[in-house]
Amino acid sequence: MADSGMTDDELKVRIERMYAAIGATIEREMYVGGGTKVEGELRKLEGGGINFKFGGKLTDSQLANLAWNAIHNLAIFFEYCKEWGKHNGVAYQEIANVRDNAREIRIIEDLHNSEKHPAQRANQSGVSPKLTDLRQVLRVQGGVELVFEGPGGLTARGKDVSLVVYGAILNSKTGTLVGDLHDVIDEALQAWEQFLRTKGLVDAAGTPALSGRH
Repeated sequence: MADSGMTDDELKVRIERMYAAIGATIEREMYVGGGTKVEGELRKLEGGGINFKFGGKLTDSQLANLAWNAIHNLAIFFEYCKEWGKHNGVAYQEIANVRDNAREIRIIEDLHNSEKHPAQRANQSGVSPKLTDLRQVLRVQGGVELVFEGPGGLTARGKDVSLVVYGAILNSKTGTLVGDLHDVIDEALQAWEQFLRTKGLVDAAGTPALSGRH
């Protein structure tokens, strides 16, 4: 029996895997009253003063796995989309235009290809990117409230408060900053979503519960 090619439902599975991998780089909880929160620590400094700490529970290897899994799922999506288009009347060039018009997609693909082939530095984006300084950072949109909860306890909460996996993307040839991983992933994902909406494969809002965006 001949292979009928990738169906809409099969591509949607790949879309959900992409969302899930990206969503795993974002840590937060919902709280009663609306909004999100993250837990932190309050530390007293010697000689007076206090220090707020959020994140830090993940090891370097765990952070790297989260980051590279998100990069992998986003980078290979072009190949799945191309296969889907071949069997669903969507021209290759229409799909290729999404990547050609979004430098962030090409940056993600360059990172992925350089990870697969470390002796080479992929450069279809023109910035020869490399990923450094992976860590979790507190991300706040729409204001934040700090709630002190017992000895050493601290919660940051607000409309959109989260811990995200941050990484500096540098031009490996010049050392200049290209962008941070979270923003580059978000821009690349939005470029794919814009195309997928025209094909009825994602709704107008995408899937913010998985992608961590509003």
